[in-house]
Amino acid sequence: MKHPTPRAARKQRRRQRQAPGIGPAPAALLPGQQCASLVTSAEQTLDRGDSNRARELYLMALALRPREPTLLNALGLLETATGAHAAAIDHFRAALAALPPGTPPTTRAQLINNLGWACWQQGDTAAAADTFVAALYQDPTLAGAHNNLGLVRNAQGRAAEALAAFDRAVALDPRQVQAHENRASLLHRLGHLEAALEACQTALCLDPGAVDTLVNLGVILQGLDRVEAAETAFRQALRRNPGHPGAHLNLGYTLLLQGRFREGWREHEWRWRDPQARPFLRTFSQPVWDGSPLNGATLLVHAEQGFGDTLQFVRLLPLAAARGAGRLVLECQPSLQALLAGLADQVVARGAPLPPCDRQIPLLGLPLVLGIDDATIPSPAGYLPRPPPDRSRPSPAIGLVWQGGAESPTRQARSIPFALLEPLLRALPQATWVSLQTGPAATDPEAHPWAAALERPPLPDFAATARVMAGLDLIVTIDTAAAHLAGALGCPVWTLLPRPADWRWLRQGETSPWYDRMGLFRQMVSGQWPDVVTRVVSALTAKFS
Repeated sequence: MKHPTPRAARKQRRRQRQAPGIGPAPAALLPGQQCASLVTSAEQTLDRGDSNRARELYLMALALRPREPTLLNALGLLETATGAHAAAIDHFRAALAALPPGTPPTTRAQLINNLGWACWQQGDTAAAADTFVAALYQDPTLAGAHNNLGLVRNAQGRAAEALAAFDRAVALDPRQVQAHENRASLLHRLGHLEAALEACQTALCLDPGAVDTLVNLGVILQGLDRVEAAETAFRQALRRNPGHPGAHLNLGYTLLLQGRFREGWREHEWRWRDPQARPFLRTFSQPVWDGSPLNGATLLVHAEQGFGDTLQFVRLLPLAAARGAGRLVLECQPSLQALLAGLADQVVARGAPLPPCDRQIPLLGLPLVLGIDDATIPSPAGYLPRPPPDRSRPSPAIGLVWQGGAESPTRQARSIPFALLEPLLRALPQATWVSLQTGPAATDPEAHPWAAALERPPLPDFAATARVMAGLDLIVTIDTAAAHLAGALGCPVWTLLPRPADWRWLRQGETSPWYDRMGLFRQMVSGQWPDVVTRVVSALTAKFS
């Protein structure tokens, strides 16, 4: 979502008095020659990038006219742009209090809108919402306030109200770029990709050089499975801003999706410069390993993303150790520690004290430094020790997983309602169906007529899940950690994929270069699972009849 303040600092300062979200000062020129001269000097100073001197000049003018709303508003805008939001709030409130009787509602609404933006930037969502509503009470036609209210409603999880606010903003002011961008982002998140594409293209027509909008366009196109067009959008963004982290990272995903691994891994390293990754960025005193010979040094490899990522890429640990590591230490999620014990000289649960090491690298940094491409993916037949199989269940014994992790932003697109899997159970009533589902969704079958047909063993961690998988004839799962676990164990697994699929499954094909015993069942139409289930039923019948 885009707020109405431009990103570039000078551009931001220049637009402060005209951007729809933090609109113009209530008056164009102050009476009094000396005061007007100070204001002109302050504005020119702002355009040169010296906000401190501009503040001094505004304060000098304010000393001459202590209750001048225009000056107070200008100071509020300056403090908003420099991040001093508490001071900005004080200035806007003082400006409102100083407005004379008979001030036009539009002027009052704009000042209230500016106050709301400062509250929003300070993190006071409730106050910002109330303030934007108050601005619109004064002037229901203030498009910038509708846009800002949409931002707040979206943050509050009130998507329908947010979309209505953005719709109203663009209806009132069709040239308001930020409202079109925000509308596109929300429509994308809601899954209305064609409408999102149209909104994004409108924003680009209004501001063709907007790099963030080009990146958003690429992301939307990728969601529509228009991968080549998405790549073009990301590259256009990088021509305008070669250091844009989001453009590089999303280009990386696009290249990986096309199987262009070496290019993709390079772009994927930009993930650490993406603001959204900052909460996960870790600092170490040891240097990052660049793939050069280790000459007996101790290497720490630390998991960085989800369970599936860890399970997929621990296959690279032996290649890293072969570069001359004296000791290899793996840090992973606690629930994976027991399963992965033995893959390194020491496996440490995240959060536990780390042993001394000489070099370190995030787990998903290994493909780049090791030069992994589609021809050099190691161990597709399986690389985790497979527990002794429990053959006590009548054959065929088939495991099921239908929901992804609750913390994943793509969970909804990847998951299948349990009720849609009923045709599988009906097709093979003689099979032993075993739930490998964990988390809250594990109880989904309880209200279903076929609940009694589903065995639900306790699965406290991944090691327990691996022991159950080892005794099954097949695992049928969505794209979640269970798919990677089955593939890493060398178990037969069928993975049901949304459209578009995650980069690791590539754009097409019924098999995976990562796992020899995995079959892929892809959606033909985005969001539509019944056709996938029908094809799985046919394959099950053919395999076990």
